[in-house]
Amino acid sequence: MGNSGTGIHLGCFGTIALAILIVLGIHYWYYVLIGVVAIGVLWYLGAKQKKEDAAKQAAEEQQQAEQEDAKESETDSIIRLRQYKELLDQGAITQAEFEAKKKKLLSWDDTPSSHGDWKDF
Repeated sequence: MGNSGTGIHLGCFGTIALAILIVLGIHYWYYVLIGVVAIGVLWYLGAKQKKEDAAKQAAEEQQQAEQEDAKESETDSIIRLRQYKELLDQGAITQAEFEAKKKKLLSWDDTPSSHGDWKDF
């Protein structure tokens, strides 16, 4: 019968090489330790840098989203101001009401309640 094992077969050269590595690792354990620590530190610093890069990218995406929201808010304010003007021209609101809404829209206060809704008349 043939060898049907599923283990690792190093052969003669591989076994000798592994034995030499083990002996050297035991004999020079402090170099091995320093190497392991150095690899660990490098891995940690790389992981830390990736985390910082991800946080920076997330902050940039958040800032971009806020800028887009601000542009949309500006556009919404212009649309609302035109709607108020149409209501004024139709006589649905008074000049004083129009001026009050205009003042709120042009104050650029970012709180949602500050702009009101044109349907509140």
